[in-house]
Amino acid sequence: VVVDPGDPGEAFLDALEAEVAAGGGRIVGIVLTHVDPGHASGSEELRARTGAPITCGPGGGGSLCWTVDEVGDGAVVTAGDRPIRLLATPGHRPDHLAFGLDDGSVLTGDALGSQPTLVLGPEGDRGAQRETLLRFRELGMPRILPGHGPVLEGAAVAKAIERELRASAFPG
Repeated sequence: VVVDPGDPGEAFLDALEAEVAAGGGRIVGIVLTHVDPGHASGSEELRARTGAPITCGPGGGGSLCWTVDEVGDGAVVTAGDRPIRLLATPGHRPDHLAFGLDDGSVLTGDALGSQPTLVLGPEGDRGAQRETLLRFRELGMPRILPGHGPVLEGAAVAKAIERELRASAFPG
């Protein structure tokens, strides 16, 4: 399952397919943390090449000019070799999802990373982002894989959550 194929370029998609094939796999699903172009732009071309369905969060499909399956909190994608639990994580965008893996890792997209999360109107919602961060804290995630930046583990995850909670307490 490919997460956030943001590059629609032929060279990128060729390299992606080659990497999957080199590992003995094939692309059977495409999931989007959200539908910003940097995360979703390559999804339609990748589906055309592989036949893999595209999944996004509630309301995300309305921003795209191609068909996607919209799913909500708690849904599970089982198309690949390991289940992916979908977590609604609005804030950066209302359709934002994070993906929980069976080892406790969470692919957080733009909801949480090593750098501050951009939460701007009209799509962004600081109150929703704060709720997402509180949920992340409750989950006790041992490892996050953000959409941008390095993987965070252990105390670095808690530090990123607390930094974002402090920032979300201020309007603007």
